Amino acid sequence: MTPEQFSAALNQNKLTLREFCRLTGTGVKTAERWLADEKDIPNWVPVTLALFTLPGALPMASAVAQKFAKEESNG
Repeated sequence: MTPEQFSAALNQNKLTLREFCRLTGTGVKTAERWLADEKDIPNWVPVTLALFTLPGALPMASAVAQKFAKEESNG
């Protein structure tokens, strides 16, 4: 996946870079490096973005991410 394809896929999913990072546990700096073509985009990224296009997948991913974030903050 190229940085341009990554950006287009984020737009297709109506996700900001920060939202994508929150959902996937990716560091914002890492994702910024992907967009700047300073670091290769891992193979799991296009797969994940494709899965996010399935009906109901994005809300489910958001709910799971929130659950795990809450559990981590509670120790």
